[in-house]
Amino acid sequence: MSRTQLYTTAPLRLLLLSMAGILSVAGCNGGSESAAAAHSSPPPPAGGSGTPGPTPGVNAAPTISGVPADTGAAGTYYAFAPVATDPNGDALTFSVENLPAWATFSDRSGTLSGMLTSADVGAYAAIRIAVTDGSLATALPAFVINVTPAVPTAASATYRGFTYSLPTTRPFIALNDYAASGRSSAAYLRLKAQVDDAVAVTNALPANGTYSQLITALNADHYGYSAVDSVIMFRLSGDTRYIQQAIRMVELFVASENVKIAAGAAPEIAGDSYLYVGPNMEQLALTYDYGYDRLTAAQRTAWSAFAEQAIFNVWNYATAQWGNYTHPWSGWSVNDAGNNYFYSFLKATQLWALASQSTTWINFLQTKKYSLLVPFFNSLQGGGSREGTGYGTALGNLFEDYAYWKASTGEDLASYSSHARDTIDYWIHATVPTFDYFASIGDQARVSMPVMFDYQRKLVEEAVTLYPGTAQGGRGRWWLNRIKVTDGGTGFVLGTMRYNFDFRYDLLPTTGTEQAPSSLLYDASGTGALFARSDWSTSASWMDTNAGPYDQSHAHQDQGSFSFFKNTWLAVTSNVYSNSGINQGVDVENVMRFMAGGSAIPQNQSVSSKAVADSGGVVQINENLSAAYADSAGQVSSWLRDLTYTRQSHSIKVHDRCVVAAQVTPIWQLHTPVAPVRQSDGSYLAGKLRISPRLPASPSITIVNMHSLSSEFNDGYRFELAGSSGSCEFEVDLQAQ
Repeated sequence: MSRTQLYTTAPLRLLLLSMAGILSVAGCNGGSESAAAAHSSPPPPAGGSGTPGPTPGVNAAPTISGVPADTGAAGTYYAFAPVATDPNGDALTFSVENLPAWATFSDRSGTLSGMLTSADVGAYAAIRIAVTDGSLATALPAFVINVTPAVPTAASATYRGFTYSLPTTRPFIALNDYAASGRSSAAYLRLKAQVDDAVAVTNALPANGTYSQLITALNADHYGYSAVDSVIMFRLSGDTRYIQQAIRMVELFVASENVKIAAGAAPEIAGDSYLYVGPNMEQLALTYDYGYDRLTAAQRTAWSAFAEQAIFNVWNYATAQWGNYTHPWSGWSVNDAGNNYFYSFLKATQLWALASQSTTWINFLQTKKYSLLVPFFNSLQGGGSREGTGYGTALGNLFEDYAYWKASTGEDLASYSSHARDTIDYWIHATVPTFDYFASIGDQARVSMPVMFDYQRKLVEEAVTLYPGTAQGGRGRWWLNRIKVTDGGTGFVLGTMRYNFDFRYDLLPTTGTEQAPSSLLYDASGTGALFARSDWSTSASWMDTNAGPYDQSHAHQDQGSFSFFKNTWLAVTSNVYSNSGINQGVDVENVMRFMAGGSAIPQNQSVSSKAVADSGGVVQINENLSAAYADSAGQVSSWLRDLTYTRQSHSIKVHDRCVVAAQVTPIWQLHTPVAPVRQSDGSYLAGKLRISPRLPASPSITIVNMHSLSSEFNDGYRFELAGSSGSCEFEVDLQAQ
């Protein structure tokens, strides 16, 4: 909604969201709590601080504003919450006339909400919401809600096939994207210097040297060196020294693998459930293709047999074997297009299919795997990954798979959905205003603190390469020119990759006209993530929240969580201060924590919903998180969270309502980098964040030092509110200072 109707003062928003069901897989464990010293304090004055007051001794009427949605479809969740303030700071109470039978109403917040069903279709007229300070009252104009029949859900896009015209001369795998920078560019010269050194190191290896010895020598100055770099330099320069280095490296690799196989062991390529089959087969397939005429017949046979067995084993996990020995494995994620392992499996199969021109593997990809890939990413509206922003950066590998396949066959897999384009915008908005951090969602793969690494840069570079002439591509270039990739210390790297094994990605065609983003809100509904900011300056405030599908093993129990940033982290999951970066329980997130029998009730895999309205100055987010506790419905039957982000004041109002069993204690919690300190007005100051509890009226307040709680955490604090027995409504104002 771009405009709001003003009745007495400030704006408001409407809320409406479809509650479509999504199949879930995989799960995570819940958290538990230790006791911490608590102290009770009165809440701060309802009027807050720093706001001009009314005329002394004169009671002024409260103000109320907002424009409710006038329609809602069956099968969706309807919610409307007005904005009300009192000039005198008096406590406010809401009332409603002609409340529909399907709706519930909060006299604390004025929120009217409910799930619409086909039985509710019809018009509900003369609804009026009012607010009073006990003496004077103000009401919104009466409004109507029309409940319409359910909107038919469009069928997911399906893979419709593609007719390939396979080339007849090698190389079959195209590397044209890496030729864009030119041989005089800084990126080319940097990669060339590394590959030249790798050639020298390889040539210095004795004739009877082993693969292990070669890797040790290369890792001394070029950790993680890949023969792919040598093949690319051969493609760009024609210098045969480069392809010879790649051939020797891959030959030593295959030979070392065959030694393990002969001994009855599984080879290295099978490690960690075949996670690294993609990069290993990338080296083999490219070297096989570009060095084919330089390989002996024995090498071609050995490499081909090894590659065929590796690909067969990936997809036929129950009957996998190496040599004369069976080596079945779990088959983890072979059919999960949302998991990072799948992209490695895909890369291995695609590149070997191309290098060997195997119609068997090409047909397998079309009939068995692309038929999974295309519908899944059509369902992932808004881009991103349900694995989060840590392991979700593996989307860069998927986009690389797309690029190889498109350049080599002409089939543009990325074009079958908007996901790759949308992911550019996802990452632009997931990045904080200072360009050095991003939203901490899910397990963090590199370090616990979500600092920028090559992973994020590679992901967007690959996506921009797929869409060079689009608006998203222009915005991606804008982002690539500004993000600050950590240098491993207190500094950062601008405009390039940090690690030598990623140098080649700076050759990709990402130069061109950049386009600054303008939208201040981004809702990636396919993952449940939402990002909002006050403006595009580096001093802007920024927030994120998560309410949507929870179905991946690297995802956290963070439905309903949020983060807040302005110049630094103000409120963020304590997982960022952990040693492991993989604390998945509710105890580390900015969520309601429901305690029973001394333990936190975990969230279950589910699909939560949210409705969002942005009036320009205010973003209203209403989340229904009840599904996250469906497995514990006898203990937590409902949880609704309303977040009101006001851009001008850089503030967030958090309002929670829940229904729990008698033996369950609801705890409102907020994780901060700095210990909250009580102020004279009853609010708490945590660094540059002011925390003002409003509800319950006389909460018990506990401040937990996370390091004292567990040595897993190096820093961080948890601010907790608990009400009286049976109370399950909380309201807290947060404001950046």
